Amino acid sequence: MTWFARHRLAVAGLALVVTAAVAVGGYVLFGTPDYGERINGPSGDYPAPVGDGVPNPPLTVLGRADDPRILDGLGIELGHAVVARAVRSGAEYWSYDREGSTPSRIATADEGLYVLWDDGLLVRLDPRTAEPRWHTETGMDEYSEIRVVGSVVVLLQDTSVAAYHGDGGGEAWTASPPPDCRASEAFSDALVTGTALAIETSCTSGPDGVTVLDQDGRRTWIADEEARHVIRAGADRFGVTSSLGPVSIYDVDTGERAMRVARAADNATYWDGDDEFLVARNSDARAAGDVAYAAWDRERNQRAWSVRTDGTWQPAEIPLIAGDVVYAVHYRPDKVQRRALVAYDLATGEQRWHTEIDLARHVKAGAPVPFGELELAVTGISAGTVTLTIGEPGARTSDYCHRCSIVLGEA
Repeated sequence: MTWFARHRLAVAGLALVVTAAVAVGGYVLFGTPDYGERINGPSGDYPAPVGDGVPNPPLTVLGRADDPRILDGLGIELGHAVVARAVRSGAEYWSYDREGSTPSRIATADEGLYVLWDDGLLVRLDPRTAEPRWHTETGMDEYSEIRVVGSVVVLLQDTSVAAYHGDGGGEAWTASPPPDCRASEAFSDALVTGTALAIETSCTSGPDGVTVLDQDGRRTWIADEEARHVIRAGADRFGVTSSLGPVSIYDVDTGERAMRVARAADNATYWDGDDEFLVARNSDARAAGDVAYAAWDRERNQRAWSVRTDGTWQPAEIPLIAGDVVYAVHYRPDKVQRRALVAYDLATGEQRWHTEIDLARHVKAGAPVPFGELELAVTGISAGTVTLTIGEPGARTSDYCHRCSIVLGEA
């Protein structure tokens, strides 16, 4: 592979950006700061997507990765550098790093890749070439979370939010939660819905709630003492629920509650939804006949279906909706090294297919964590692939696997 060193050098008084060839085949851009960027590749043809949207069975293990973002036929991984690999072959397509800096967050959307560095530099890359499109020095720290909301890229800290234009990188707006409030420490509870961001928020001098910010920076505050989980609920809506409790569904434009859904069956908690259904999981389902999963039909305002365990398996991790399918993982107490990825029909709850996963094939020999304590969660569904990530409770990476995400796709 050929190394390309992209150095941005400031030249006083230079009105035009001049591109000069360098001996190794890279180039120097004059008139912009030097960010010490290094790009290796791209190598070969751009990988085609494995499929279109939700994958069709039978599925096979395409390879392992480190918590990848799947974009077309690439799995983009975050480590000491940002590395893009072909999903099917695992071959490196390109890598991108900076001298003296470490990438801390990545996000993909609208054929763009956004990288936040530990020094606060935010960069948009072309995922086909790793070519930087723009750079913005944000002043945000490496612990900031990143979301793409409509036409802006949003960086979140616990008491501040800053948005940048996706097409040029300039600052679009800043915002914050109400006084005496802060965003949840679990930034996974910052949910993108339509062109708005719903942030679970805790307060010291009043009820907890949700801070809603649209792509133009307009803030809506929704006080809701049950705001323990923020879940998807279709286009321009989101749900607020507490463990084992009902769900309140809000409209992001008005902040008004659109409907309230009764609590799920047994001890189930709602975890995901779309325009028509909400899906719940009962983590206590053990005995034959216990409800493991249940769905609520929002249009009819009644339970749509439930799935009961026969006692040989238990529901593991939360279910996720993609298209007309609910993806879930089963755990068998008598075969702790095995899991099953199961696809249910969203409308009926009928099982469509399942794929067995043998953790022994993906965990290091002599790993310090017993198979029974490992989690396997669905962490991504896109471009004809499903990504499952291995982790022990409370963590997603450890020293028990070389690359802890398993990417499955159409054979």
